[in-house]
Amino acid sequence: MPAHQWLDIPNPTIDPTHSTPDIHGNVISYSGLRATNDSDTALPDVGVWLPYIWVRNPPLEGDLISERALTWDKHLDGWYTSDFAGTHESLLVTAKFITDPEHPDDALMPKHVAHATSDSPTPVDFPTTGGGDGPFEQETIQPNDLLPFTDIGPLAAHGFKTFDVEFTFHWGGSTTGAYRVGQQEIALVPNHPPGHG
Repeated sequence: MPAHQWLDIPNPTIDPTHSTPDIHGNVISYSGLRATNDSDTALPDVGVWLPYIWVRNPPLEGDLISERALTWDKHLDGWYTSDFAGTHESLLVTAKFITDPEHPDDALMPKHVAHATSDSPTPVDFPTTGGGDGPFEQETIQPNDLLPFTDIGPLAAHGFKTFDVEFTFHWGGSTTGAYRVGQQEIALVPNHPPGHG
């Protein structure tokens, strides 16, 4: 089995343009996200992975950052901070994929994902930092972090499948509800060695 079990390559992609957010108390759901195959060839298996999120918060005075990074906590199975944006309040955000038909939520480590682009087609280790530009605070993940993943099965040529993501906000000691979430879902394909799969 290759060290990188999944590939992040230019196709398939995630299309968020049809997604709508809906907040109920401490839960925000994003429905209508699409995993899209833009090629003429069917893909026998596609996974959806969520390595990075940012919680939207009004910027502090003199601060341009409005998308706050949290750190993945393997013991809590979510993104956590002991002090969210200077509020002195802890926050844990957990995520759940919702698919139709329902596929079980799983987890995937960054060390098992390789990244390639059309400009650099040779796969390399998946980047362990995200954000760091514009309103997005830099977020760092670790190679062994077990980050949310689901396998959505095959994608037809020029086809797509929709899925939802549900984020639950667990605040330390308050009844503050959910905030908007910046998110980076990534569509992956299995990394089959030559002559396999």
